[in-house]
Amino acid sequence: MKRKNISASVVIAAAGNSTRMGKNTNKQFLMFDRKPILAHTLLAFSALPEITEMIVVTRKDDILTVQDMIKDFSIPKVKAVLPGGTTRQESVFLGLKHVQEDRVLIHDGARPFVTGEEIRSLLLELNTCSAVALGVPVKDTVKRVSKDGLVTETLPREELWQIQTPQGFATAEILSAHQKAVMDGVLATDDCALAEYIDIPVRIVPGSYRNIKITTPEDLVLAEAFTKEQ
Repeated sequence: MKRKNISASVVIAAAGNSTRMGKNTNKQFLMFDRKPILAHTLLAFSALPEITEMIVVTRKDDILTVQDMIKDFSIPKVKAVLPGGTTRQESVFLGLKHVQEDRVLIHDGARPFVTGEEIRSLLLELNTCSAVALGVPVKDTVKRVSKDGLVTETLPREELWQIQTPQGFATAEILSAHQKAVMDGVLATDDCALAEYIDIPVRIVPGSYRNIKITTPEDLVLAEAFTKEQ
């Protein structure tokens, strides 16, 4: 019997400092295909009936800009625009405290090419597990290297995946993971690592190599190329 889709909230992390972009602006507002990066991202989620609300966490100085953008592109599912913290982890935790649904997706604002099919595949997996993430197998050989530049180990490529967002969770469980991390002083690079920290199994759902995070000027060129192809 086919499993039903489930409804979910989305927390969008958009409070980064954009240092690798080399521009004195929040990369979320850089344009391609006549829209800011963040608008592309929000519209991708807003188009799905399964998504009932979105919470955007951004820099305090950018809150009004984000609110204006939401009005300009008519994205009514954004229920709150909040000031972020000093780290991505802190920003996501602040957003999670406002989530109303029992399930939540956490996504990078600068990852605009996620598809409805990929989002739905995560939601379906959340019917049977509490933590899921999009990922793709690594293409290159990966080596562990010492501080002095010497290779210490070649890692088995068939076991290695690049993890993307969205990452999806049972809301209560990922909130518990964040609370435990704050208590223990643990800082992780993604939310799945926090789930792992409190022994929540994480299932990987195959994603797409197009689901890039726009971080550098080269990524913006790639985004324009993807848009032209489409």
